[in-house]
Amino acid sequence: MKILEKKPNPLLSRTEIKAEIEYTGATPSNNDVKNELAKQLSADVNLVVVKQILPIFGLRKSTVNAYLYDSKEALMKIERIKETKPKTEEKPKEDAKPEEGSTEKPKEEKPAEAKE
Repeated sequence: MKILEKKPNPLLSRTEIKAEIEYTGATPSNNDVKNELAKQLSADVNLVVVKQILPIFGLRKSTVNAYLYDSKEALMKIERIKETKPKTEEKPKEDAKPEEGSTEKPKEEKPAEAKE
């Protein structure tokens, strides 16, 4: 990975990074790029946010746009982080049949009146 540009942005408490990455096979995932950037910048992985990985057509290169935040507070203030729910949760079944001894009566429908 080659860092092309590092631009400090003190207003948002971050450094904007443009880099170029060469790879073989498939385009690297956001997590792979995030870990590589954090290692190369000697920064905390949790403070790096990868915004874009733009592959260059016909080449095994991609342009990467990322942000390195100064603190966790600045990151939480600006970025919207999705919270993932575990997939093991089961949804309650809504198609449950009403109990036979229930006191609710079905509503009767009135016949439609014909207009003359």
